[in-house]
Amino acid sequence: MPVTPDASQDEFSSPFFLKNKEICEEFDAIMIQLGGNTKGSYNAWSYNASGKVPHPYKWEFRIKKATFSSGSLMFSPKKQNQLLKTKWIARSFYSDCHPFLIRRKRNFDFLRIQLSDLWSRHQKFPSYFIRSSSPSHTLIYQLSEILDKLYDSKELQLVSYQNNTLKIELQTEKIYPELISQLMNIKP
Repeated sequence: MPVTPDASQDEFSSPFFLKNKEICEEFDAIMIQLGGNTKGSYNAWSYNASGKVPHPYKWEFRIKKATFSSGSLMFSPKKQNQLLKTKWIARSFYSDCHPFLIRRKRNFDFLRIQLSDLWSRHQKFPSYFIRSSSPSHTLIYQLSEILDKLYDSKELQLVSYQNNTLKIELQTEKIYPELISQLMNIKP
């Protein structure tokens, strides 16, 4: 079932509605091209869509945007009043890699590095930190190569591998079909 509009008649001519419609139609097309299916809805204020692709690793893709109307004048309204989430999840992703977490730098991460041998700075992207007993594993290297431009743009929020599940979280409106294709062809 495709992603469908969930909007009032007045919203159909809104440029925000048209932008959200364009994003959801692109998402729909990519999921169908990969042999998957989608569900979700969109309007002028938000969209929430998910897709599943029957691949050996059971890929799930989710995109979500929400716009809120209140907030504080102390902070940038764009960052404060808008939620953007993109998740790419591969279940049954079996690898000999130990569990790991890669995320953007946070306050006090310098203490984590000092207090734990599991934490280190990402070698190629110093504004990201890795928690892993094997930070130079082939899987981590492959993912870093594929997600290279997301590290550079800082759209990448999190990459984790745990319990045979690979999870990638982004903060963006872009779909990145070429990266999705590369990820689906990765050999763990």
